[in-house]
Amino acid sequence: MFRMMGSSRGVASVAVLALVGGLSAVGLVGTGLSGSVLGALPGSAWLGSSERGDVVLANGANGAGVARAGVPGAKGAKMSVVHRGGFACVRAERPDGEITVNCVDDATFGDAGSTKVKKSQTVVRTGDFAYMVEAAKGLVRPLNPKSLVPESDALEFRAPIAAVPDDDGRLLVLELEVSVASVLTGAVASEPETIGTGKGNLFGSLVDGQFAVVAQADSQVTLFVDGKVDRRVGLPGELGSLLVPGEVEGGEF
Repeated sequence: MFRMMGSSRGVASVAVLALVGGLSAVGLVGTGLSGSVLGALPGSAWLGSSERGDVVLANGANGAGVARAGVPGAKGAKMSVVHRGGFACVRAERPDGEITVNCVDDATFGDAGSTKVKKSQTVVRTGDFAYMVEAAKGLVRPLNPKSLVPESDALEFRAPIAAVPDDDGRLLVLELEVSVASVLTGAVASEPETIGTGKGNLFGSLVDGQFAVVAQADSQVTLFVDGKVDRRVGLPGELGSLLVPGEVEGGEF
């Protein structure tokens, strides 16, 4: 299934754009678990091809292919990638409506589990944990990280939710209608935290690998450390049109 193609990965980082209060932008997260055809990885990136039905790990320094991974059932399918915590999970939506998720281990380029999902479901594997998210229904189901089969009943949150994974197996869950944030570690949820006072104005991100939540209506960012609230920082002025980065390195508050 997986074939090595070339030399080791480069060390170049993804270019970023300056934003409010020292933030830098590499993507957008807010209304659901984000994923794109290019799942960013330090110095490299997974690139999907529906024509060939595979993904290629491209060296960030020179663009050369490092490894190629064939994705079962992906030829001719619409492909997307969610990459976090050492694993790239490739979603393939076939023209007949069947949707599969196949995960790839960054370290070995080996098969790291596969499962079939519904259109409303998203799967992410990070660190020692894996999750299936149904944002519109407010459901998060912990999965066996090796087989991607359910390990327990789904945890229920007030819908709709947004979900942001870090690299250490945790999942930040935002209950958008009530401005509440919780952090999951497998099937264990933290005490919910109220973020700001506005309704439906939460945007999740990562700052130096730690969760950060922007409450747009309150012009405030809440910073987490190891899954717990560390501090809340006011942002200058009112935030009207807002672009929240998916991940920030070297941000200072």
